[in-house]
Amino acid sequence: MRAAGQGFPSDTSHHFRLTALVGYGSIASYDNFGSPLPYSGVTVPIGGEIEYITPNVRHLFSVVGITSVGNATNLTNQYSDNATDYNNASYAFADVRYRFTHYLTDLGSTGIHLSIGGEWDNVAFIRGYNYEEDFNTESGSGEFSSSLAVAADLTYERENIHFFTASVSLPIVAFVLRPAYGLTSGNNYELEEGFEPIGTMWSWRIGIDYDYQLSSVLLLGLHFEELYYNYPMQLWRGVGAENDLTIAGTWRFNL
Repeated sequence: MRAAGQGFPSDTSHHFRLTALVGYGSIASYDNFGSPLPYSGVTVPIGGEIEYITPNVRHLFSVVGITSVGNATNLTNQYSDNATDYNNASYAFADVRYRFTHYLTDLGSTGIHLSIGGEWDNVAFIRGYNYEEDFNTESGSGEFSSSLAVAADLTYERENIHFFTASVSLPIVAFVLRPAYGLTSGNNYELEEGFEPIGTMWSWRIGIDYDYQLSSVLLLGLHFEELYYNYPMQLWRGVGAENDLTIAGTWRFNL
């Protein structure tokens, strides 16, 4: 059995970690009330995290945002065949979540530590479509979800300076809100909302992190994360996917 510490053996005291994230990624959506239907693009995610670590418990609060202003290449769709078509979508994506995990056990003699817990995840993905290159005819689409998930972390520490984390969360229920199609121009589609249990909706989040300890209070890391969801609502079906590779700078401190 390892020494006390939720995330790593060296986490033997109560402390905070404040992290800034910026990176490169991709985002995609499928919306059968929108036309054209599928969209995908390259993104620049920006966000931050604050963690509270005790010897056995980890609390994480995370905020990540992406907008079309930070899009490295404009969103494209299946009908785009020349440069004049590339400005037909604007979007904003926000992900706000709280994660709690508690140290459970070590995995044999591997030095890998298992923690389990839960996650409350809130995602909003709003899109504005400009079909005729005239924002007077712009229509809007999007979805919001708030889900409760089971979560697990696997952590491994090497030589007290290399830190590896693999994480997964699987929602068991989600509240899904679908605004009426046409956020600007409006139309006859009505707002849809309701609870979606696992089996009807599908979603997952996976993460792989590497952090290097520069000093006793500073860490520099490379983090990968994938978020996928598939929410059906009567006649409407929305699918979203986000993949991020970010550079993370972390300040460890005590209060």
